[in-house]
Amino acid sequence: MSQLTPLDEADYTNTPTRDGTAKHNDDVNVARLLKKMPILRTDDGFDEQEGVMETPPNQILAPLPISVVIQISKIKETRSTRNKTLPAILRSPFTRKKVSLATRWSKAEINISETIFAANKDVWNTVFETKHGIIVPMVSLETMYPGLKVHISVLDCWSAVLNSEDKFRNKKDPKRMFCYCNMLGDKDFDITVNEEERIKTFNTNMDRILRDTEKKTIICFDLLFIPILYSKHYYVICFNLTQPQVHVIDNLASKADFDAKYGQRPQIMQKTLCSYLEIVGHPLASELKMCKPVRLEMPWRTHYNSVDCGIFVMRHMETYKCTPIKVWLCGLLKEVEGQRGQLNDLRVKYLVKYSCRILTYKRMLLWPRFVSLQRYMMRRRKH
Repeated sequence: MSQLTPLDEADYTNTPTRDGTAKHNDDVNVARLLKKMPILRTDDGFDEQEGVMETPPNQILAPLPISVVIQISKIKETRSTRNKTLPAILRSPFTRKKVSLATRWSKAEINISETIFAANKDVWNTVFETKHGIIVPMVSLETMYPGLKVHISVLDCWSAVLNSEDKFRNKKDPKRMFCYCNMLGDKDFDITVNEEERIKTFNTNMDRILRDTEKKTIICFDLLFIPILYSKHYYVICFNLTQPQVHVIDNLASKADFDAKYGQRPQIMQKTLCSYLEIVGHPLASELKMCKPVRLEMPWRTHYNSVDCGIFVMRHMETYKCTPIKVWLCGLLKEVEGQRGQLNDLRVKYLVKYSCRILTYKRMLLWPRFVSLQRYMMRRRKH
C-alpha cells in the first residue's frame, strides 16, 4: 500500500513551467518524500544540510593489547575424535592374519632370526617400539630362542600387535581386546589388599590400553584376553562379554586342584574386572560376576613342557575366538606328535612378525645389522 497522500502525489507529478519554478518544487518534493519513506531514513532522521544518502558511522572496536591477542591465539578448539573403521574390502575373511604352521621359513625370516639370535653387542638397542611407549630391546627378543622362557615384555608387545590387527578382522568374527600381563601386580592379588586400591590399579592400566587401541570404552568389545604370570608360568584368561563366560586357557595338563594351581588369581581378576564394568555401565557386569571360571581341556596340552608356556599363550591369544574346542583352529599337534618342532617354528615366525609390523617404526635400524651379519657369515663360510 502506498504511503503517499493525494497532496504528495500532486507535488510529485508537478510539471515544469517556462520560468523554471518547477525545478525548486521538485527538490522540495524529494525531501518531503524521503521523510515519508523509512527505508531511506537513518536513526537520527533526515537533515537537509547533510547528504541524503549519508553513510552511518562505522562501529570500530578499540584495539586489544598485544598480550591479550597472544593469549587468545593460543586457545585452540578441541574436537572429539570419531572411531575410525575400515571398509569391508580390507576385512576380507580370506586375508590370512594368523601365523601359518604349514609354510616354510622365508629368506627374510631366516635373516632376521639369525641377526637377533646372534647374541652380539648392542643388546639394549630398541627393536620394537610403538607410538604409545611400549619398548622392547634386543635382549628381550633374544628370549624367543628355542629352549628359553619368553620375557614378559614380549607378551606385552604381542598384545599390542594383536590389537593392531584386530581392526582388520572379518565382520563375522568377535571383536577382541588383548590386555597386558601387568594388569594387576603381585601385591594386588593378596587377599589383604584393599579392594579400592586394586580397582584403581586396574582402571589405570585399562585406560592405558584403551588409549593405545584408540577406543573410548570397553563396552564395544566381545572378548577380553588377560595373560597371567604366576610362579614362572604363563596362562591366559578369556572373558566373554556378550555371553558371560570365563575360560582359563593353560597348556599344562596337570590334574591339580583349580584353587591350588592358580591361587585364586582368576577369581580376583574376574571380580576386579566386573567392578570396572559396573563403573563404566556394562549391561552384563552382574551376570559375568556370577560365572565360575572353567579350565579348558585342549588335546594339545602338555605334561612335560614347562618352557614354552609363553609361546602357547601367544598362540592361544591369536587363534581363540570362544568357539568349541572341536572347531578351534589352533593348528598345534599333541605333545608326542611333533609339537616341539611347531613351537620352535612359531618362535621364529612370531619374532619376524614383531620386526615387520607397522608398529615398529624404528625397525629400519636393524637392516644395517642384517647386512653386516650376512657378510660376516659369508666370510666365515668361505674359510
